[in-house]
Amino acid sequence: MPRYFFDITNLGRGHTDDVGSELADLNEARHEALATLDDISRGKLEEDGDRHFIVEVHEGDGPALFRASLILKLEELAS
Repeated sequence: MPRYFFDITNLGRGHTDDVGSELADLNEARHEALATLDDISRGKLEEDGDRHFIVEVHEGDGPALFRASLILKLEELAS
């Protein structure tokens, strides 16, 4: 079973996944990447500034297989 790694960045600051997850295939890795972004969106976020979260998925030391992203933007509107 392949091991996929999920590196996460937010506006240039990142977290490298050193452990990875054994998943059946690339389709399962896609679902995991989207679930990760879903978890991030439900977490406590600071209210100052925009957020651009990127989950980049790769196997071992190989190149990225795909990237999933989520942009969160808070805009105040005049009433």
